[in-house]
Amino acid sequence: LLAARLTDGITSELARLGTLHVMSHTSARQFAGVRSPLREIARALGADLVVEGSIETTPGRVRVSVRIVDGATDQKIWVKDFDGSTSDVPALERNIAAAIAGALVTRQR
Repeated sequence: LLAARLTDGITSELARLGTLHVMSHTSARQFAGVRSPLREIARALGADLVVEGSIETTPGRVRVSVRIVDGATDQKIWVKDFDGSTSDVPALERNIAAAIAGALVTRQR
């Protein structure tokens, strides 16, 4: 439940920035748990880059590890960990989205 909430919040924040094309959570979710190569998933979604993540929780805290992966080469191009409070998930979502957007702007230069 927390993973789905974070995913939806982060993709919404990225879309809100207006500088990226972001696939809907519904479209991406069909691949949850699928063991297909990332290249195939990226191709099916028409995505150049894929944002992946994992979550670890402890009482009251959450750590989200985020990766941006090149869809064609399956190479990680950016990795960052984020720590936050489970009571302020929206702030964590905004921080993650801002960092992803910043990493992509830096990459495009």
